[in-house]
Amino acid sequence: MGWRKPALALVAALVLVSALGIAEYLRIQALASGVAERLGRIPEALASPSLVLPAEGLTALRRDLEAAEGDIAALKAEAERFGPLAPGFLPGADELRAAPPVLEVGLDVVRAARRTLEGLEPLAGVLGRRRLDRVSLSTFNGEMASALEAGAPRFRQAQEALARTRAARQAIDIRGLPPRLAAALDDLDAAAPRLEASLKLALAGPALARTLLGLERPQTFLILAQNSQELRPTGGFLSGVWLVTVDRAKVTRLVFLNSSDVDAELARFPEPPRSLTIALWGGIWTFKDSNWMPDFPTAASKARELYR
Repeated sequence: MGWRKPALALVAALVLVSALGIAEYLRIQALASGVAERLGRIPEALASPSLVLPAEGLTALRRDLEAAEGDIAALKAEAERFGPLAPGFLPGADELRAAPPVLEVGLDVVRAARRTLEGLEPLAGVLGRRRLDRVSLSTFNGEMASALEAGAPRFRQAQEALARTRAARQAIDIRGLPPRLAAALDDLDAAAPRLEASLKLALAGPALARTLLGLERPQTFLILAQNSQELRPTGGFLSGVWLVTVDRAKVTRLVFLNSSDVDAELARFPEPPRSLTIALWGGIWTFKDSNWMPDFPTAASKARELYR
């Protein structure tokens, strides 16, 4: 009879360990559901068109991302600790074991999104002071450009997180993942490039806007219409041209001419490139053929020269 007490103690210990394991498993499942719910709300909130930012709700969205980041980190830690010990008969045990690398990718994507929103907060502050709900090309000004520039450090941190995402993603073979994890990784694969494109726009946008929108001084542009029915190296012969002056995001001058109108005003025609002479039997270089060179800067420079 002396063996009963140790046996009962062993059984009790096994029951306790099993109970703790099941409790841990249920906690992980609840944590995973919370992460999925939070992340499910984020793509829709971030689905605004480029250069259109809802000022309202930005802080709440950032807090959602912070909470999701914490939950994913906790879930990853639990999956790394409990996944190798999870009995195979438990539903989702294979997902738990395969989850850590996918969660690592998700963690960096969410971190990048949070940093992006933090970088947009100065712009949201400007919108709030101007009582604007959204920013568009027609309302963009120098103050907004400066606000975006103030967010540049956060945008660069977001780019660093996305760089880590690419490195971690390359180590994952999606073919070996359980279906739900594979679907989640597909979503992350789709989200990361969109976020990366937005970051590039946020970093380059202020300098581009100052020039393209004439925020600091009026800017004049030559816009060329190419007709692909008669091919040229950059697309097609120049059928028409607009001269557009922009001052503080407003068009202040707009002139349209046919390319033949420009050619009629030319005092002299420069000598054409040899390739143009051979291809078109052209003895002169007209405005409509100014885009003959396949290098866009060279073609643009020649069009500007002939127009002047």
